[in-house]
Amino acid sequence: MVVKGLSHYSEQIGIIGGGPAGLFVARELLRLGLKVDVFEASKQIGRPPHCTGIVSTRTFERFSIGFDCVEGVYREAVFVDERLRVFARVEGTPLAIKLCRPCLEELLAIQVLELGGRLFLGAKATHVDSQGKLFLERGRVKTYDHIVVADGATRTISRKLFKSQCSWLTGVEVRVVLQKRVRCDAFYTFHGPRFSRGFFAWFAPVKDGREAVIGVGSKNAVVERLNHMLKLFDKLVGIAGVYERRSGIILGGPPAQKPVVGRVYGIGDSLCTSKPFTGGGLYAISILYRPLALAIRLEQPRVYKEAYGALTRELKLQHLYTKIARNTWPLAKKLLELVFKRKCHIDFDKHS
Repeated sequence: MVVKGLSHYSEQIGIIGGGPAGLFVARELLRLGLKVDVFEASKQIGRPPHCTGIVSTRTFERFSIGFDCVEGVYREAVFVDERLRVFARVEGTPLAIKLCRPCLEELLAIQVLELGGRLFLGAKATHVDSQGKLFLERGRVKTYDHIVVADGATRTISRKLFKSQCSWLTGVEVRVVLQKRVRCDAFYTFHGPRFSRGFFAWFAPVKDGREAVIGVGSKNAVVERLNHMLKLFDKLVGIAGVYERRSGIILGGPPAQKPVVGRVYGIGDSLCTSKPFTGGGLYAISILYRPLALAIRLEQPRVYKEAYGALTRELKLQHLYTKIARNTWPLAKKLLELVFKRKCHIDFDKHS
């Protein structure tokens, strides 16, 4: 059952964060026979909603979650410039899958509880030390054999612990009801200073093209840029209603140097392992959650460090290419036009 109060206890593994990173690790640790407590600062799992949740099919398969939380399947990504001209298309069969984030987190929480894990809601961690002590609000201290820090994009605890220097910008997104049904097997990204500074804007259809999520990530003027997108699509297809507004931090890396400090392991945004070009941290989570759990079970941090090292080499290349592309955007767009002159097939997540 969900535990909203705290009592005196001592268990094996404490996990800070009840988002996807923390819950996937918790599920895997429980399957390996360990006892797990998850501490989530929010009072409700999956709320407020966070990222758009678009992942490659390979990332989706690594999660082993079934199709209950899938709300979009896309066969094409369309890249659009400031003049609303398509300059690149990427195909897949399918290319990407959109997950409903609240549904995903609620599903994982149920799985964790069914496996015997304990979930503490409204329990905010304030500090951990490298020897397994977990400090909560109002002076409470719990001791574990190992702690997993998955504190999300705010990185309240992990920032100092893993010494990550992560770039970031602000993202805003809304769900809209469309007046005209649109093609539902493609999503669109919009590039250039008109739409964003440092990232891009997006339009992703859901519910058979009758609704969509529209969002913007930018270093400045995110609300104004979102309003521009809404006016654009109101003109193109008509918007009958706007609901479920959300905002948050979009991390850009580079990833932290070390994923393990003493008895404490990091995963997800705590280590700045987001993809810098297309954004999102679910890809890295899908690769790392099993090695992390196995490393704890075997008491061999090397297992996790090796998996993390392989991933971060790839992400650092993505970070370098992204920085070059955004600093030389007009030239980079021309290059992309040449590279993607014809439709191209690539992995949506692994694109370095």
